[in-house]
Parts: sequence; C-alpha cells; structure tokens
Amino acid sequence: MKLFIAVAGNIGAGKSTLAKALSTELNWEYFKEPYDENPYLEKFYTDMSRWALHCDTFFLSRRLRDHLEILKKETPVIQDRSIYETSIFTDNLYYNHNIDKHDWETSKLLQHNIMQTLPPPNLIIFLDTSIDRCLKNVAKRARDMEAYNEIALYIKNLQSLYQKWVDESTLCPILKITNDDFDFKTNQDHVSFVVNKIFEKIYPKNQHQTPKKEPRQLTFF
Repeated sequence: MKLFIAVAGNIGAGKSTLAKALSTELNWEYFKEPYDENPYLEKFYTDMSRWALHCDTFFLSRRLRDHLEILKKETPVIQDRSIYETSIFTDNLYYNHNIDKHDWETSKLLQHNIMQTLPPPNLIIFLDTSIDRCLKNVAKRARDMEAYNEIALYIKNLQSLYQKWVDESTLCPILKITNDDFDFKTNQDHVSFVVNKIFEKIYPKNQHQTPKKEPRQLTFF
C-alpha cells in the first residue's frame, strides 16, 4: 500500500468535493462514502430511534470493507469519510437518545476491537466547516431525507463531537482546514493549497515534494 489519506468532517462540510478534487489533481484513486448504498438511511431520518442501530451498523460494515480494500492497493488512495469517524456518529446517536446505553456500549466495543486490527491512514484531513455552511451545502444537495428540521440539531451536535475527536485523536497526523472561505469545486488555487499542506504534513520539513501526475513515485515509509 502507498499513501492513504482520508477526508473527515461533518455532514455537508464539503468532504466529497475536496476528496474528488484531490483525486483528480493527484491522480489518486477515490473511495466515496457509501451514503446512497445504505438501505436504512431514509428510514433513519424519518424515525431515528427505530433505525439508528441498523444505519450505524451498515456504515461500520461498509467502511470496514472499504478500509480492507484500500490496504490492498498499491497506488495512493483518497477516502471520503473513514471508518474512524463511525464512533462520532454512534456517540451522537446515544447522546440524542436514539440508542440506549447497552446498544451504545456494544457498538463502541465492537468498533474498538475492529480498530485495534487496522493500520490507520497516513493522514486525515479534517474540514472544519461552520454549521451554517454545512446546512447550506445540505440544502444544495436536495436530498429529501435530509430535509427534516431534525437535521439542523443533528449537525450541530455532530460539530461538537468532531471537535472533541480531533482534539483527542492520536490515531495519525491530522491536517485541519478551516473551510468556510474555500471553494474546492471551482478554485484550483484552493485545491493546490491543500495539496501543498498535505505533503508538508506527511514529509519532514524541507524534504517534501508535491507531485501531481506521477503517483507511482510516492511511497510512504
């Protein structure tokens, strides 16, 4: 396996846009978030307590499958939301009383045991995006299941949990990007800025390179 970078952040933070832009710029393989593949998600947004555990378990299992697939790759990979963010959503479900304590403890134990067996990414990019911008991005996507008033509170609570996760994480290096002033969809300079920051973070000072179209020369040691 060569370089493995994951993009993390709240719902509507702009992860997919950045991950796709980096994939194109660097010619790295892109692993998308399996959002549309979750058969419980629409039901979850209509009845969170009924479908919370189903929805959470699906995402855990799919992210595990993707993580194992990524580890087999011989070329660099960009992933949109890694398995390590699952615990944030599980905590949010519990704190919002969508799952009970026993389900929460069982799910967290399962996640902990899985994480102990997995090598982490080389780097996580955390998009620190304001709640207002997250909600605007969600509205632009026009996903019916996210149209409920509950999503605003859900995103607000996730924001606090993400900040705590970033502050306490010792998993791997984390590159924090404050996202409110960036446009990764149409502004190439903004994408190039993140690319430079990635290699500054991964490689020792004054020794990093920023290759763009020759990913096979990039081997993480």
